[in-house]
Amino acid sequence: MGEKAKKICKIFILGFLTFAVLGVSLLSFACMKEENPSPAKRDVYNHDYGALYQEDYTPQNDKAVIFIPGLMASAIYDIELEKKDGTPFCWWGYEGFGDAVISLKTGGDTAFDFYLEGYTNFLTCDADCIPVERYRIANMKDVQNFDAFGGMSYSAERFRKYFAENNIEGYDILCWQYDWRQSIKGAGAKLESFVNSMGYDKVMFVTHSMGGIVVAEFLKKAENREKVELFMPFSAPFLGSQDAVTNLFSNLSGEEGMMTVILGMLDLDLKDFARNFASVYNLLPFPEFASLPYFAQGGSALTLDGEALTIADFREFVFEKDWAKGTDGKLKKILQDLDSFQSAFFIENEKGEKVHVSQLVNTHYIVGRGLDTVVGVNLSSESDGGVLSVVTNQLGDGTVPSYSACVGLPLDSANVYIVDGVAHGPIANELSGGQESGLKYIKGILDSFFVK
Repeated sequence: MGEKAKKICKIFILGFLTFAVLGVSLLSFACMKEENPSPAKRDVYNHDYGALYQEDYTPQNDKAVIFIPGLMASAIYDIELEKKDGTPFCWWGYEGFGDAVISLKTGGDTAFDFYLEGYTNFLTCDADCIPVERYRIANMKDVQNFDAFGGMSYSAERFRKYFAENNIEGYDILCWQYDWRQSIKGAGAKLESFVNSMGYDKVMFVTHSMGGIVVAEFLKKAENREKVELFMPFSAPFLGSQDAVTNLFSNLSGEEGMMTVILGMLDLDLKDFARNFASVYNLLPFPEFASLPYFAQGGSALTLDGEALTIADFREFVFEKDWAKGTDGKLKKILQDLDSFQSAFFIENEKGEKVHVSQLVNTHYIVGRGLDTVVGVNLSSESDGGVLSVVTNQLGDGTVPSYSACVGLPLDSANVYIVDGVAHGPIANELSGGQESGLKYIKGILDSFFVK
């Protein structure tokens, strides 16, 4: 096989893997670059520096059902390329990879270099976890108005059908997208601003994966919780995910996480990007993760050369790394605030018990089970670290452990809904071959709210 053919195969396989793992539909794409705002706005919690939010939407009602995608799923557009021909262009998604293959067939190495540079720039954040180039976030009038892959459109259709069949009116139905490279705290602030600017008095949230954490950030404020009628998170890593650990320490020849495989096809190293993604640090295991039932009979969520680590020990191990430092040589702000960020998700209820904020609203947790999922990671003490081994458990969807997705509640709880044998990506999608995803629970959950 010639070098050009090999490059074409890389891009094609990359596109196929993205489609297959995320389990989402094909939609047309878009993306774009622009000079960043004033350096005075450089703040890891201010999304405006790295992202342009133009939420072009006119509300029709004072209530809404808002769908929010997970990590890597919001469509993010290259501003500079969009300016050139007026067509949105997105670096991340199946059709983008298809376009790359077509261009390579006619453009050769120049086209390959164009796509390689584009993906690199798009995924690169600086040592302060701020994107090096600014991109536009898709809104409700874009072609990709239900995320980059259309994954959230499946659950939206179920809602539309239910509302039509039951003569329910008064709700806007829309998808809100965000910059998944940046901090969850910043995304939560953007979500709050959007809800308030639309004048919504009541909202329902339907989320996938990290989108659920963004809503949980929104729920930290009592005035926001009062607006939430229903929260339906599909496989949200509320207590963290070990994939965040392996993303920080994995090598291309080691773990086979989705991002590792995809970037490997472009000869790019996952660690070079993950170590400057604020969202990856936000998804590190919470202290509560170490007490989940996975470790009731012994074992540890994290070990170093086989020796058990507490979550605090693990953080210190991370903090000592050169890549944990910001541009000023001090610990990254996102890591300085990690403890306060995570602990703020737990608030006292009326009984004086500390519970997760999602437990203070009408939440129905949709949880994956039946696939090998990493629950324990054994790290190397070598200078740059590395993953020596992992411990897996089938109480998970291949990415998010079941107990993390239901904030540690018993899996037989009345508001926990189990989906067996469906991977993390398609857990909220329509599936073929008679297999059912978490969508099967939507009608029953809506009945519990609307049918009195």
